[in-house]
Amino acid sequence: MYGLAIPMLFPISLMAFTVLYTMEKLTITYFFRQPPMFDEKLNKSAISKMKWAPIFMMFFGYWCLSNVQIFTNISGFIFSTLQPVQSYHNMWRFGVNQALPLLIVGVTLGILYVFNGEVLSILNMFGIMMPKDGVDEGFGTYQ
Repeated sequence: MYGLAIPMLFPISLMAFTVLYTMEKLTITYFFRQPPMFDEKLNKSAISKMKWAPIFMMFFGYWCLSNVQIFTNISGFIFSTLQPVQSYHNMWRFGVNQALPLLIVGVTLGILYVFNGEVLSILNMFGIMMPKDGVDEGFGTYQ
């Protein structure tokens, strides 16, 4: 989520995930006698929570990249020490700038995530995507 504001987080997270993956493989291979009892609930829970991360990253990135003080060198004046300096930076100032693609992608992903069932039914109606239960690959039953 904060990667666009602090780009160093991307290689740090890559390193952290690599170490985590390696250590989990090593502990399952050499330390545990029986594999831990995990089922699909853990994966489904993580995916249901993490599917919103790209949307948060797009909106936070839009807010960071549309900062007026960084890219246009405009700042407010200090009239009194009792009032805060005006930054002229808020979420609701829309314009055509370098941050606009992030806003468009964030809104599109948000609509797709919120109306997931309706989008899938439209894709099924036009034949772009097949329904999940309608696929028959001809495999036998293995019970």
